[in-house]
Amino acid sequence: MSRTKELWNYEAEEKVWVGKYLNSHNISHWHTDYELVYVNTGSLDVMVEGLNYNLNEGNAILIDSKMIHNMHAKKDNTIASIIIFDESLVKNHLKSLELTSPLLSSNYNIPKLYSALYQELTSKPSFYEMNTKILIQSILIEIFRNEKTTYKKASKKLNENLLNLLNEINSNYRYYKFEDAYQLMNMNPSYFSRFFHNMIGISFAKYLNCVKVEKAVELIHDNPNQSMTDIADLCGFQTIRNFNRIFKSYTGYSPSQIPLNYTFNGLQFHNYSTTNNPTLNNCKLIEFSSPHN
Repeated sequence: MSRTKELWNYEAEEKVWVGKYLNSHNISHWHTDYELVYVNTGSLDVMVEGLNYNLNEGNAILIDSKMIHNMHAKKDNTIASIIIFDESLVKNHLKSLELTSPLLSSNYNIPKLYSALYQELTSKPSFYEMNTKILIQSILIEIFRNEKTTYKKASKKLNENLLNLLNEINSNYRYYKFEDAYQLMNMNPSYFSRFFHNMIGISFAKYLNCVKVEKAVELIHDNPNQSMTDIADLCGFQTIRNFNRIFKSYTGYSPSQIPLNYTFNGLQFHNYSTTNNPTLNNCKLIEFSSPHN
């Protein structure tokens, strides 16, 4: 899930998607949609705009539109319910308000909300598009009535520059270099390194390698007859030896032995987690209302 800007394509006018992930793992990304995350079982580390939050069973977090975030399961068999909805459903209502902290003080009966949305989106009864919007707007009203809020800053130029940088990396990963990054951000190298790590959760080099490795996995699946040397070159690895080493260290597999159903979901070990459990990299979407892209 290293797609820097994630695009959610909703099935119809409801503009809502729900799904459950087992052992969720991804590297930092962003989207123009809101994301409501609830931990059903286990424990989840969530990074939002450079701040880390630990969610245990029953905890929830609301990630605002255009916020850079990632999440990593800390325990095996962690299940998280995800509700994604288009910002247009709430933009006029929330206007210039945002939560002081994305971590919610209550679970707001999110499991019941998730079940209702899942039922509406999968069975599609009459007026389901309207009802899903009402359900989303109702929960947002309850959250913003009870949580501490603040006014959104009129300008977040630094954050916008970082979003542009992530898009640049995602588009030009084959040739992108550290020098390109700190120059785009108009920072000196040492300050940029600290800033990037604080905001994204991993170093620039690791993030770039994550993007390259995910692209390599996609190419291997889509072009099984293409040589590994060609794939390494297309993904920006200078030598086949370097490609093999990085690919295995990030996925646990050599490029030629990657399983057909394997999906790369970021680094194998969460960098600030105290638990180094390789099984946690086995992220699976175990339930969803519709394919999202």
